[in-house]
Amino acid sequence: MLGTDIDPSNFNNANENIKRNNLESRISTKLNVTEDALINPKAFGVDKLDFTMCNPPFYSSPEDMAVSSAGKSGAPSAVCTGAEVEMICEGGDAGFVLRMVEESIELGNTVRWYTSMLGKLSSVHQVIDRLKESGVTNWAVTLLRAGNKTRRWAVGWSFGDRRPSNAIARGSDVGTHILPYPTAQTIHTIGFTRSEAAGLLNETLKQLDLQWSWNAEKWLGHGVASQNVWSRSARRKRKRVEMEQEDVQESKPEPEAPKKDESADVALKFDIEVKEGDMEVRWRQGKDNILFESFCGMLKRAMKQK
Repeated sequence: MLGTDIDPSNFNNANENIKRNNLESRISTKLNVTEDALINPKAFGVDKLDFTMCNPPFYSSPEDMAVSSAGKSGAPSAVCTGAEVEMICEGGDAGFVLRMVEESIELGNTVRWYTSMLGKLSSVHQVIDRLKESGVTNWAVTLLRAGNKTRRWAVGWSFGDRRPSNAIARGSDVGTHILPYPTAQTIHTIGFTRSEAAGLLNETLKQLDLQWSWNAEKWLGHGVASQNVWSRSARRKRKRVEMEQEDVQESKPEPEAPKKDESADVALKFDIEVKEGDMEVRWRQGKDNILFESFCGMLKRAMKQK
């Protein structure tokens, strides 16, 4: 774990806590100044980070802070005791996290997931709007409840293609227009037994030029496609190639089947779980939500063949 702070007193207290808990070998810290980059792995001698986490200053000025607290009543324990350096920065929480966004655009996949808490829903909107403008298509938003009234939000984004579940990426009570594209779809299999649905699913996918494995005990399958291989044109092309190969090799011994290239680009990685009455298609990896939608559409049509 790596940590930074711009306040010498907070920095010293953090280091003292690390020492008391014997975590010096696992946590490194750095005292920054306001002008330093917020995210700088090389300052710690590392090239990659798994994730960042942040609790930014919420307010842009003492006046902004006063306005926010005006009219609120609560127990003494609810009174804000944070120092100004912890509570106030230029642009408040939106300004701070937008600065993270700009740095992340430069860093890209140096960090697998960038995350931060936000104190205002309006700030969440600003951050998501900027991510969309920057071409980011993989993000997550969720609501954090602290007590009965206090609400906070968490936002994460990635330049990679690993897709978090809907439960993580599409938190409740945040507004559908700022949520990412769903990473799971339910396909109804009414009229089929569970075994019939699984059989039709396997028959459908085995006809396509993709990697597919099925675990009958768990009623769960895993698949990988390097491109759209389920469109009509793709299936016609595959059939034509197979017929041409049969003509050429009719009089020759059958060669060993070529192995799939596991390192090939992944356009779509998915899991499919067959249940009673429906199946859930889970989008695991890929950057193109239209491709995932197209794949699910093909499965829906296949499940209506009875």
